[in-house]
Amino acid sequence: MDIDSESLSSTTIGMSHHLDEELMGRLRSITTNNREDLITQFRTTTNAMLTDEGCAFFLEMNNWNLNEAILAYYDAEMPTDKVPHMKFIADVTVGEGEAIPPNTKFVKTWRVQNSGTERWPNNCSLRFVNGDRLHDRDEIYVSSLAPGEQTNISINVTSPTGARMIRSQWRLFTPAGVPFGDPIWLAASVEEGGLMGITQQLEQCHSLGMNVHHNINYPPYMNNQVGMQPTRNSHFQSPPFQSTRSIVYIPFHVHNILQSTMPSIKDIILH
Repeated sequence: MDIDSESLSSTTIGMSHHLDEELMGRLRSITTNNREDLITQFRTTTNAMLTDEGCAFFLEMNNWNLNEAILAYYDAEMPTDKVPHMKFIADVTVGEGEAIPPNTKFVKTWRVQNSGTERWPNNCSLRFVNGDRLHDRDEIYVSSLAPGEQTNISINVTSPTGARMIRSQWRLFTPAGVPFGDPIWLAASVEEGGLMGITQQLEQCHSLGMNVHHNINYPPYMNNQVGMQPTRNSHFQSPPFQSTRSIVYIPFHVHNILQSTMPSIKDIILH
């Protein structure tokens, strides 16, 4: 839909008493292409059988805020008592708060709860809404939660090659495509020397090592047996018959992960 400068100017004047200067600047910066993109995104997200003018109606009503326009559309089209309820509980990402190195794979995990009185329908999903597209899938299916039940939802993400802030918004949707619950945000800093990737890899290796430890009993006299890699580490408690530094046995598959994925910290772990 084309908007000439004269109509935009008159709209701006009419809204000047209600909007601050910053928002006015944003409105002036919106070009025809920006609005055409918003119309396309609105139609794709809602699957609305609307003309461009129909999509623009909801966008204009919400000052071309895509998220607010989508919510307004569903408020108009769907009875609210049929929409499930969801409460965002916490960001439980391993290493949350740490920066992420450039071009690094990591896992983002959120905990949510069914805050309603009815079980969620089958095939609800978490979907990407807008922001930085750095993930491998736009849609993640979630379990059908009973009232009060909680679950963790994870997405796989690869950080960009350059240092910057990354941000994206996600929402839960019913099988019919109706959004529900609190918006979910991914926001993180990508920096050289960030530790989140290493933290998650160490956590994975720790889990693998704990599984081996619980499933296999290695005699204390084993030093260099087949399938084991001896490693000295002063952080582990020493048995009575050893000196103040103990021998920690790491299975070859875990040791190889440490060597191949984390060469920069290998010396710290193995000395």
